[in-house]
Amino acid sequence: MREGLVALLLLLHCHRAAPCGRAALTVAPEKLVSLTGAELIQGSYPHPLYNAAPSMALPVLLHTEAPSRRKVLRVMRWGMRAASGQAAPSRMNNIINARSETIASKPTFKPNLDKRRCVVPFDGWYEWTKDKVPHFVRHREGGRLVMLAGVYDEAGSHPTDKADTANQSFSIVTVEANANLLFLHHRMPAVLESQEAIDRWLSVGEVPFHECRGLLRPYAGSLDSFPVSRRVGNVRNNDPSCIEALKGRSEDSPPAGGKDGKVSKVRRSNSTGKPGRGPLDKYIARAAGKVGVGDAGKEGSST
Repeated sequence: MREGLVALLLLLHCHRAAPCGRAALTVAPEKLVSLTGAELIQGSYPHPLYNAAPSMALPVLLHTEAPSRRKVLRVMRWGMRAASGQAAPSRMNNIINARSETIASKPTFKPNLDKRRCVVPFDGWYEWTKDKVPHFVRHREGGRLVMLAGVYDEAGSHPTDKADTANQSFSIVTVEANANLLFLHHRMPAVLESQEAIDRWLSVGEVPFHECRGLLRPYAGSLDSFPVSRRVGNVRNNDPSCIEALKGRSEDSPPAGGKDGKVSKVRRSNSTGKPGRGPLDKYIARAAGKVGVGDAGKEGSST
């Protein structure tokens, strides 16, 4: 019971720790197949998703193995399992992000970089300011998907899998944030900038990781970011209001915190000058440590 409560609290507040911990994908599967140039989609996922979170089943784009080399969408769980083989008390131990700078040295990711790279399509992703104001980040061109570099694991390959397990999971690669998004977080997902970049990242077996690593860089194009309702902080809220810009807010200057964008006082700083931790923050930290959640994401942590 306690572990379940901790997992729920961590899911509801996962945006506090890691970049790109929430996202939106609202297009129907048929349209997604068309937009990505995939031949088909393997598996099903709930849609529309205005508030996608780690552990959810989401479609990712990949190339199948030779000789077919087909471009397909495959539904996987968001959050790779650590290579340690230790059974996790919950899916919250899974690693949702992989730092581009260290990805090739981590045992969870290293075996997959030349064989299992993928692209994660989203309408956009959510990021929170230091005073807990959620923002939605997307392309300025309406309707264009953000295509994020990812890596996934082999079905049934994890030490804790049963013989008939076919579930796969993925992590999103992160890089240093570009200048426009630094006010939100010092990291951002690796947005692939062109169709050529997407095809090169997906060309496993033909293009080794060391030859396409240069694609993992801060996005140089134009992205919009704007404050949205605090309702997105609860994964149970899944409706269009999650991605709607709050009226009267500038996209370039984040507002002070408050429910649904209303101004409130920022948390008092401690002696280090950093925002103070409230009772809920402290409880989550203590509880996470007791069930081992605090150590699970170290390998791929992007904070």
